Amino acid sequence: QSLLPLDRLVISDIHENNETYSLRVSWGGDDAGLLAGAPQPIAGTVTERTYKLDRATIVDIDDVAVVLTNSYGSPDLDPNISLKSWIAVPLRTRSSTIGVLHIRSNKPDAYEEIDRRVVEMIGSQIASGMSAQDAYIRTKAEATERAALAEIGRVVSSDTDLKNVYEQFADILQTIIVADRISISLINDDKTTYRL
Repeated sequence: QSLLPLDRLVISDIHENNETYSLRVSWGGDDAGLLAGAPQPIAGTVTERTYKLDRATIVDIDDVAVVLTNSYGSPDLDPNISLKSWIAVPLRTRSSTIGVLHIRSNKPDAYEEIDRRVVEMIGSQIASGMSAQDAYIRTKAEATERAALAEIGRVVSSDTDLKNVYEQFADILQTIIVADRISISLINDDKTTYRL
């Protein structure tokens, strides 16, 4: 027997502006065209409601209909309309809410008050893992940037003629910044004109 009735599980990331969210991962059901990482407006969603309440929430089926009307124009257009029960919990770190865990079931009235405590504990574990993963990704990106900047410094200081180092500089810069064109402008002695 499972800990909770579960036919669909979704983890949503809440973006720093608190106005958008994105799908991080899902299991079961239909994502209805949501792409992982693609920002979506948070207003009127269960994600927003759970984030603002800051606690595990059993979503009433009548509330689900309202939320789905906001999201799809009609609850009948929800690809997961057969999922009659919904419980959601904010994923909190020490400093902020970073996402929301959604659990849905085909079974009507599948979740009870005791399930709130269970999903709070599960949410705490997931949030810790997400926070550690995000920190690792940030640290790795920062290390890549620092290495590229150090290499740019080495290349630029290796020759006083910018034309000789431009191609190397551009290649290194492309490892940390996506660009279709890179130009360097030098200000002339008159301070009113420049040259490429």
